[in-house]
Amino acid sequence: MLFAIIFRRTTGRKKAPASMIIRGSARLIAAVATRIKTFTAQDLALVDLGAWRHQRSQLESLRQTRLQQRHFRRDPDNYLLELETKLLQSILPL
Repeated sequence: MLFAIIFRRTTGRKKAPASMIIRGSARLIAAVATRIKTFTAQDLALVDLGAWRHQRSQLESLRQTRLQQRHFRRDPDNYLLELETKLLQSILPL
């Protein structure tokens, strides 16, 4: 809640952008941490690369899901036709 208040004061927006909600935990941690301490390149180099890659893959899968939802909302008939075509191509032999 504190982050929402700070965000509103700094930007003047009543609602947070969609990226703030989706990646909110990382942004919140970054916003709080940078107020407490400044980080050097050495500090950032100590991050677990495997955990970072795992988080990036999760964020990418969420982005792909949102992208498909947006395509469906914009043109449901075309989206379903493409989906049906992909299904038939995967089932039927060439």
